[in-house]
Amino acid sequence: MAKITRTVNVKENLEEVISSLKERYPVKSIPYGMQFMTDKGVVSVYTSGKLVYQGEEEGLYEVFRLIMPDEESSNMIFPGIGCDEAGKGEYLGPLVVSCVWVRDGKTYRNLQGQGFMDSKHVNKNRLFDLYEWLKKADEKFLKVSYVLYTPRQFDIAYERMGNIARILDHMYVEAILKLPLSNRVIIDRYSKGALIDRFIKNAILEVGAEKYFHVAAASVVAKVIYEKWVEHYVPKDVADILRQSHVSINERKRTLSGIDISRWVKNAFKTQME
Repeated sequence: MAKITRTVNVKENLEEVISSLKERYPVKSIPYGMQFMTDKGVVSVYTSGKLVYQGEEEGLYEVFRLIMPDEESSNMIFPGIGCDEAGKGEYLGPLVVSCVWVRDGKTYRNLQGQGFMDSKHVNKNRLFDLYEWLKKADEKFLKVSYVLYTPRQFDIAYERMGNIARILDHMYVEAILKLPLSNRVIIDRYSKGALIDRFIKNAILEVGAEKYFHVAAASVVAKVIYEKWVEHYVPKDVADILRQSHVSINERKRTLSGIDISRWVKNAFKTQME
């Protein structure tokens, strides 16, 4: 069997993961963490919350079965949908929401085995690799949907609704309705004023929901679709300037004076949710 390397964020339950691994495998200290020797590979767990597995793929699933939280106590009911968005806080580019439907627990664990995690913790090359894996997945067990509002569409929607949360409510409903029926929908909470659970009765809004692997997969899809749009439509040198979130929007506009950036940015952009 081929050797693989997978990285997973276990920050949310780091102590439990370390305790479970200590009970099963020999352990030694390494810089900034611990290393466990399994029958088929090596598991390195760092104080940052990153877990790295290197070894045979079969051994990875053995490790994940050991450290995976009890599904019954973690809101996991199947079939299930996980959702997340990208571009909400960015001046540049579109707003994208994505949802991932999984039919059963085995499919859910396959997401874990591939190393899906919050897209903020995944480098760009790995993001695209994970996205390609999703595209090739068997649609009887896993389906993906997304909704994209270009900057212009976002501005029109904001002018009509005056609230980013309302826009996301509508986008999430649209993305969820593209997928088969599910017993539970878990969405990374995007606003205290979110109303999606009024429209989707089995929806749960949870802060930090990327800990669920189908939500993490949705995070990856939304981020990749966002990045593909920016790469296709925006010149790289302009995009690099517009991405500078530490610089004020007015300063970014002054730097690009003479270039019409209106089609690439959310002109109604606000840094705080209403």
